[in-house]
Amino acid sequence: MRTRTCLLLIVWIGVSILAGCSKFKSSQRLNLAPFAEDMIAVAGDIQYGLGQNYAVYLRSHGETPEYAKFQRMAAKVRLLIRSTIAYALEVVTLADSRLSGPERTDALADRLDSLVRPVVAPPTAAMNMSSAELDTILADVRDAKSLLDGLAAAQPIINEVARISGEIFEDTKTALDAAATATQRQISADVAPVLAQDAMLRGFQWRGVKGLDLVQRHWHGDPSAMDSLAILMPGVAKVASSGGEFSIEEMTAVEQRIVFSLQTINEVRNQLRPDVELFWRQQAELEELVASFNKALRQARVAMVAWSRAHQRLASGITDPSEIDIFGIAKKAAGDFAPGF
Repeated sequence: MRTRTCLLLIVWIGVSILAGCSKFKSSQRLNLAPFAEDMIAVAGDIQYGLGQNYAVYLRSHGETPEYAKFQRMAAKVRLLIRSTIAYALEVVTLADSRLSGPERTDALADRLDSLVRPVVAPPTAAMNMSSAELDTILADVRDAKSLLDGLAAAQPIINEVARISGEIFEDTKTALDAAATATQRQISADVAPVLAQDAMLRGFQWRGVKGLDLVQRHWHGDPSAMDSLAILMPGVAKVASSGGEFSIEEMTAVEQRIVFSLQTINEVRNQLRPDVELFWRQQAELEELVASFNKALRQARVAMVAWSRAHQRLASGITDPSEIDIFGIAKKAAGDFAPGF
């Protein structure tokens, strides 16, 4: 009796364990929505940061060859981000589809192929795998029995896309720096005569203000003030007689001449002010644009690292949304791959 009871208990435990395993497996449905949703959210900021149409004060400048190259590289970054989003959406769509396992992996291989081709096209660095190796991996993806197996087979390509994207971002950053330098040279060359003249006038203005101060010091009994004025403004000081005491008329004439000089300088500077202010607005806008582009590139770099890591976690069978959260992974990766993000 005891033996029979033990056997029944063992059978019951075994059935319970099997039932529990069955329940566990059936509840572990791939939840891939965060894989695409978070990438789309990050891409919005990247696309905005790489925008080209919100410059105001720099529009008057012609497009330099350096800036044209940067535009081509920025377009490459936008294509890369769009391609990764399209791939992520395809993965989510296939996971929710009624297609069979082989049909899903076949479609996954097609989307993977369309992801890789534009990314490795010029301008970019070469892949670390040959075309034959790429074709072999794609064939492995197609031959996979399930979507999960297909994702695992695809991981080498995802890793390579992430690596190449790093080189694309580096090349884009280099192009950005060159474009900023070329634009800076262009701005400075256009306004250099005006800035030189304004700097000279500011020097005259400073001497005029200092001269008025010396006149006031003379009025208040400083015996050395007129000697200092003669050194600072020889032409003005000649209005007064040399040596001895200066008459009130002489001092008034000196003061009036300095005031007239300051008024004239101010009028000329007012005429130059629009060009000078435009220069500083262009300077500020250039700095803002470069900062915006740099931020977008940092975001893109982190997003691609997070995207490849999220894909790797999916391929390993992790289904918890928090474990494939691109934002969460990006925060962790930011310190290593993009300081200051």
